[in-house]
Amino acid sequence: MTVTEQGGTYTLEPSGRESTVGLVFYPGARVHPDAYVASLAPLASEANVTVVVPKLRLNLAVLEQGAASGYVTGSRVENWYVGGHSLGGAMACRYAAQNPEAVEGVVLYASYCDRDISETGLAALSVTGSADTVLDSDSYEENRENLPADTTVRTLPLNHTQFGSYRGQRGDEPSNLSYATAHDRLANVTVAWVRSQGDT
Repeated sequence: MTVTEQGGTYTLEPSGRESTVGLVFYPGARVHPDAYVASLAPLASEANVTVVVPKLRLNLAVLEQGAASGYVTGSRVENWYVGGHSLGGAMACRYAAQNPEAVEGVVLYASYCDRDISETGLAALSVTGSADTVLDSDSYEENRENLPADTTVRTLPLNHTQFGSYRGQRGDEPSNLSYATAHDRLANVTVAWVRSQGDT
């Protein structure tokens, strides 16, 4: 796997292999893109996925909901997914809702869709943390019907920041896992899901 950085945007690519699947992953609010390199690296190294974590204005996806467009159009990668962590995931869902023909599905980490993509035919993965005290559980439940009926839903023993690699999240509590172990658990779910889509 190779990691490149340009203007704060990080791109993770499989080494020596042609990648036909890509994921544009929106960071959580006020979180720098480099916080997701470790947790998303297995997608590139194990599932042959090109991963782009864009640098967004003020590190707020809500200000650049359409950021994925610059990557999913005119790229050699054939099949794109869009996803994100926390607020970033919600904004990725908004992009998917407005551009369902441009992507194959959505990947949500500690997040939910506040727009209805239930009838779009998109694939969806939703991973939450049982030790996460930041995600609004009421809003998550209220918005579950916005996801397709066949969405893959998984809960892992992670806190909010362990979907990335950063600390200092207000309201977050420790989990019983190290960051490395948390990322391994996350990779086991996400890599398997991507492979199950049959695009890699």
